[in-house]
Amino acid sequence: WGVISLLEISLRGELLQPGLLPAIHAHAHAMIFGWVGLFVMGFAYQSFPRFKMTTLWKPRLANLTLYLMVGGILARGGADLLQHGEAALALGTVSVGVEVAAIALFVTIILKTSSQSIMPHNPYEKLITASLAWLLIQSIFSGFFFFAEATAASSGQAISRIALLDAPLRDMQLFGFAALIIAGVSQRFVPVVYGLGQPTQDRQGLIFWLMNGSLALDVASYMAFYTTGSSVAAFFLEVSYIMMLCWAVLLAIQLGVFK
Repeated sequence: WGVISLLEISLRGELLQPGLLPAIHAHAHAMIFGWVGLFVMGFAYQSFPRFKMTTLWKPRLANLTLYLMVGGILARGGADLLQHGEAALALGTVSVGVEVAAIALFVTIILKTSSQSIMPHNPYEKLITASLAWLLIQSIFSGFFFFAEATAASSGQAISRIALLDAPLRDMQLFGFAALIIAGVSQRFVPVVYGLGQPTQDRQGLIFWLMNGSLALDVASYMAFYTTGSSVAAFFLEVSYIMMLCWAVLLAIQLGVFK
């Protein structure tokens, strides 16, 4: 799907094509919620209980989240492709409702599974918990993004709203959900699998605050800069990028990559 969209852009020789935006957004949503989201959910259901030496809380509810997510993804794809009108808004409403419900249920199942374990909490678990929080936040924001685009009165207004909301949404999905879950799980697996050993200095607390702080600052300063053009907002946006570089380096050190 992505290749087809890129091919259309290449053949027409024009990057900004409003007619392609519905397919691009449906594709992006399917990638994040369908590929990454479902993979993480399935992996968590199978592995997290083993991490905690316990059993999965309410397996039947866990199974339900699969059907809710798949139904929501299909409904959102249809809503994006229809773009406007009552049918698009109805499908979008269904999609947002069932996806948020599925993710909220998934987060609840994982937290309940953790709470019934008698094992002590590992420091990397707070990165995983933060990832689950960003997963839920971005699902709500994704719904807001859809309705902002679907209710735009003109193509110019739609593009303006996309420019304001799309980048923060993707950053929440990539740096909030995906990066935090990778950072947490990798600390459980990478040192063991590659025999890297434990770090001489534990920086997990600093990494946690840098990852979450840089993302929150990134989203807030980007939206402020876009709406106001403030040089102060631009400065803090650059600061957020520097913070992201810092946590990336610190995470690599924490994992023992440079040994």
